[in-house]
Amino acid sequence: MKAVIVEIKGRSAAVLYDDGQIAEVRNQNYTIGQVIEIKEFIKRKRRFIPIAAAAAVLMLMFSTGAYAYYTPYSYVSLDVNPSIEYSLNRFDRVLKVTGVNDDGKEIVKELSLERLGNKKIDEAIALTIKQIEEEGFFEGNLEGGIVISTSAKDLKRSERLAADLQENAEKAVAKENVEVEAYAVGLERVLKAHELGVTPGKLNLVEKLRDSAEDSDMVDMEEWLDKPVKEIMYEIKMNREKNKLDSPPDDPSESKAKPEPRVDADMEKEKNEEKNVEKNKEKNVEKNVEKNKEKNEEKNKEKNEEDNNQKGKPENLNKHDDENQGEDELKAQKEKDSDKKNQTSKGSN
Repeated sequence: MKAVIVEIKGRSAAVLYDDGQIAEVRNQNYTIGQVIEIKEFIKRKRRFIPIAAAAAVLMLMFSTGAYAYYTPYSYVSLDVNPSIEYSLNRFDRVLKVTGVNDDGKEIVKELSLERLGNKKIDEAIALTIKQIEEEGFFEGNLEGGIVISTSAKDLKRSERLAADLQENAEKAVAKENVEVEAYAVGLERVLKAHELGVTPGKLNLVEKLRDSAEDSDMVDMEEWLDKPVKEIMYEIKMNREKNKLDSPPDDPSESKAKPEPRVDADMEKEKNEEKNVEKNKEKNVEKNVEKNKEKNEEKNKEKNEEDNNQKGKPENLNKHDDENQGEDELKAQKEKDSDKKNQTSKGSN
């Protein structure tokens, strides 16, 4: 019978059996999440705990290991035309698999949780891609496409997981003409996608299509959300080619294809914040320039007034001296006239 290692403590390990019972076994270098086979006679010797009391016993025996193992921690979605979501624990092992659309439900039915449950997410993605490929979803004239999205409370962890799954998915695809894209998205994007009945990866891709169109209003979001990933990717490429022809670059060096930035809510928010910071920086520079200009004008004005005052002082002094000199000459003339008058009077006598 299969059992999953849910906690390890020293030489002992706690296992959860398919029938919901939990037992303590000897640790043989197990790892949490590992699926092991236990022989029936060994199972009968072990002490079993009814599932109703399992949580309490594990809390006493192995702290919070089982709770951590079975608590959803992050989410992954995969889109081809089948759309599938995986609920993961903190060890990146699959707790639940859900088909989001009809094709996705059929794939999940074929695989079953029994095959995917407790698998590492990279293994589960590889098995899913193999099943999708066997069902013929990559066949046709158009290049195939896979979109993966990851979401977790820790954005950096989500980004690392997206990068790892993109690499693993590219290796898992047998066909060469299949393009793989992966995004790390925030919780708000997941909730918005669920409201529309799609995955966040599919929503991101259709929004990218809308942004690539010459007239975004002509893109029917609801219609495109129901289409296969390869058709959406093909339309995006066609729009880009058309945009290149309609708007040839002035500089020949700009004609080289540049990588398309990832489009998701977190990245857009980050870009907007950077733009706002840059804009505020420019405003502050302008304010400082204007302020310095006003200060310089005031200083120049004050300096000019001081220079004028300095120039005005000698003129006033010269004027005062001229006035004094005129008074002295007038006084001397009067004295001279008075002396002449006295001399004339004396001569008369």
